[in-house]
Amino acid sequence: MSDVRAQFGPVAEKYLTSKAHDQPEEIALVLDRLGVQGGTVVDVGTGAGHLAYALAHRVDKVVAVDVTPQMLDVVKAESVKRGLENVTTRLAAAEDMGFADGSVNGVASRLAAHHFTDVAAFVADAARSLVPGGWLLVVDTMSPEDNDVAQQVDAFERRRDPSHVWNLKASEWEALATRFGLVPQWHIVRRKPLDFADWTERMRVSDADTQALLESLENAENGFKDYMAPRREGGRLWFDLHEIAFAATKT
Repeated sequence: MSDVRAQFGPVAEKYLTSKAHDQPEEIALVLDRLGVQGGTVVDVGTGAGHLAYALAHRVDKVVAVDVTPQMLDVVKAESVKRGLENVTTRLAAAEDMGFADGSVNGVASRLAAHHFTDVAAFVADAARSLVPGGWLLVVDTMSPEDNDVAQQVDAFERRRDPSHVWNLKASEWEALATRFGLVPQWHIVRRKPLDFADWTERMRVSDADTQALLESLENAENGFKDYMAPRREGGRLWFDLHEIAFAATKT
């Protein structure tokens, strides 16, 4: 938890304007597919609150949960600015959100689960908190099923952000949901293009680590190269991470 706060506290404002996070059309497509409407929904690892703001127009109440106080300050201020009176915040870890059994209609998390220290505990707590018929939605970077490539991708991400823990595979999300009594409904995967300079500058990566990351992309081979797809566009270096949207329901 301390690593996450140390990494994200000083850059909280940057995440509000991050193009990689502020993607309302992409968020809307996932929420439309899930049919989100009404009730109380928890946004776990809310960050700068992009998912919470989208949910606020569809449900009765949104509780934005994060371990970083500065992120919650951003969410509070931005919610007021947008006139979203149904958004509240809670300082808590994903593994122990503190909601009563069967008290929320949905639990959502976007671009955060790879920072959770115990993803199984998060899914267990989400399942416990959901009402029967409630839903879990996770949108996050994902690992390929090939273990060697998965380790390379995670090492690459951890070099940029030491609070990065692990990207789960699609099969791992399905297994965790089933383990804690949820029924997997669907998952979709997309390539997420990222501007290398923006990606590193947003996290204030050191010059030495930036150079090491650059060399990793320029020298990428085989499965790692296929996954990352490094390329030059308009004089800038771009690469891909893969993103999964995974939905499950509680019977």
